[in-house]
Amino acid sequence: MAAKPQVAFELFSPTPKPEAQPARFYRPELDALRFGAFFAVFLHHAFPDSMKSWIAFGAPRPLAALLAGAVRAGGLGVDLFFALSAYLITELLLREHESRGRINVQAFYLRRLLRIWPLYFFVLLLVQPALQWWRPQERFSPSDWTAFLLFAGNWACAFHGFGERSFSLLWSVSIEEQFYLTWPWVIRSAMHSGPARVVRICAALLVTATVARVFLLWIGVAHPGIWCDTFARLDPIAAGAWFACLRTKPLAPATRLALIFGGAATIAAVGAFIDNNNSTVLPGYPLVAAAAIAILAGVLSPSLTPSPALRAAAYLGKISFGTYVFHRAVLTLLGVPFAPRTVLAGRAALGLAATIAIAALSYRYLESPFLRLKERFTVISSRRA
Repeated sequence: MAAKPQVAFELFSPTPKPEAQPARFYRPELDALRFGAFFAVFLHHAFPDSMKSWIAFGAPRPLAALLAGAVRAGGLGVDLFFALSAYLITELLLREHESRGRINVQAFYLRRLLRIWPLYFFVLLLVQPALQWWRPQERFSPSDWTAFLLFAGNWACAFHGFGERSFSLLWSVSIEEQFYLTWPWVIRSAMHSGPARVVRICAALLVTATVARVFLLWIGVAHPGIWCDTFARLDPIAAGAWFACLRTKPLAPATRLALIFGGAATIAAVGAFIDNNNSTVLPGYPLVAAAAIAILAGVLSPSLTPSPALRAAAYLGKISFGTYVFHRAVLTLLGVPFAPRTVLAGRAALGLAATIAIAALSYRYLESPFLRLKERFTVISSRRA
């Protein structure tokens, strides 16, 4: 009799186990991946994305094309952030339902508030006005500033553009917070029918994203109208949530490496050729979402012994909210312009070091006290013990 074939994935078990003791779910490799996503975005902001700029700097034409494409692809690190965040949040909600038989939505909101709000509002209420005083181009209009305060900054950018403002990058935080305003309710309702319903909802979100992009292209919306539109950017979020519904089987090291490098190569290729003003976003965004999940599947390890290098990368991932929030302002203060025509490698390296130092201070003295408070409302801990 033939042996039963082994599959790599299966759906999350819908059977609640109210008596089970909730287990900690901390994966250092996810923190390391979070730093990788930040680093891609940092390179995108620190170096020129024009082939002409690299040629002017002395790079041969093929190398200039490769470097410019890689820098453009770095902006898609945001998609990796979206996919990773959606995976982790959905994973924790599913585990909470499995262990308790229910989801405490109010506690979820308190956890999000304590994780995001302290640094977010510290920057908007104190750092941004100070930066604006030094550099008038950083000014937000009253309507845009109000939109960011209400976590609708992505819509302000979609309608009015980014401008030369370092903290316009908080548009991505707005998209995440809008999504998570409804997602725990969706999971709580859907789990009455099992995880298959969550998968169907994720599929519907992917269709919604495609329809939204088609519509925006049809009416002629210019960049960043599509890039910052919540409905048009659901692909990585839906893909990350879908991946959380699967129970991964151990993958061979060679398979994991293939997934990581294949995903990274796909993101690099898409980033090199995608144009957010035309129809390349239709296949481009779903491909990037799929590539992000391939990287996530490759990074996750069933049994990983933390090495010093992994511990260091995990720490950098742990402070990545701060590095993401501050890095563009740091680059601006160091003289790296928003669309640089020359490569300022030394200043970029100094900017990275300064960003990490500021983020470490922010994590230690601003964020950590709130994170300790957040643990009081945590069911499944995702922090290192």
